[in-house]
Amino acid sequence: MAPVARFALEKRLPSCRVTRTLLLSLEQYLKGKKEDLKASLKFDPDTERFTISVSDALGVETVGSVLELRGDRFLDSTMGVDINFEANWHKLQTELLVNLRFRVDRSLSRLTIEARGNAPRELVVGAYRSLSDIIETNKTSNYLYHLPSGPEAVLVVGWSLPIVVGVLLGGFRSIQALVGLTLGLLILAYLSLGKWFRPYTVFDSNRTDRLDKLGTWFFFGVLSFLVFETGMVFLRHWLVGF
Repeated sequence: MAPVARFALEKRLPSCRVTRTLLLSLEQYLKGKKEDLKASLKFDPDTERFTISVSDALGVETVGSVLELRGDRFLDSTMGVDINFEANWHKLQTELLVNLRFRVDRSLSRLTIEARGNAPRELVVGAYRSLSDIIETNKTSNYLYHLPSGPEAVLVVGWSLPIVVGVLLGGFRSIQALVGLTLGLLILAYLSLGKWFRPYTVFDSNRTDRLDKLGTWFFFGVLSFLVFETGMVFLRHWLVGF
C-alpha cells in the first residue's frame, strides 16, 4: 500500500487577548471544518475530539466546549489555554489534528496543524489562514515588548551605550550626557518592566485590566518626566548658556 500523503505546519501565535468570544469563534470554526470534511468524505469520523484546557495557579481544567467554562472571565492567575482538535477517518486514512497553545511567554505560544489524506497541504494551509484571521481580531501590540533573542540581547548589552557616548561627547554635566541618560533609562525601563506590564498573551481578567491601566500610566508618566526634564535643560542652555 502506498504511503498516505501527510503535511504538518507549526507557527508562533501572534500576541493577542484571549477572551471567551475568541475561543468560541475558534471552536465553531474547527467543528464546522469537521462537518465540511464529513460531507466531503460522506462518512462520520471514526474518532473526533475537541477539548479546551485552562491552566491557572490551582490546576488545569479541561472541558469539551467553551460554553462549559465557568464565569465570564478568566482567573487572575491564568497562565495558559490549550485547544486540541482531532477528526480521524481511519478506514479512509484521513485525519486533521489541530493544537493551539496560548501562553504568556512568546516562545511557547504555538499553533500546530497536521493532516493526512487527499491534498493535506491545501487542508492545513486553509485551516491556518482561517484560524489566523480569527485570532487577528484580538491581536495586540504586546509583541513589541517581546523581541527575538538577537535584538533583545543587543539592548541588554547596549542599554548604557547612549550614556557613555553622551559623557564622552560633552562631559558628565553636558546636554549630550543628559540625552544619553534619558535614552539609557528608557531602554532599561523597556527591558525590565515591559514584559511584566505587557505579557505576550493576555487573558481576559481583572488582573489584565489593572496591568493595562497601570502600564499605560507608568510608561507615559516616565516618558513625560524624562522628556520634560530634558526639554528644560535644553531651554535653560539656550536662554542662559549653561
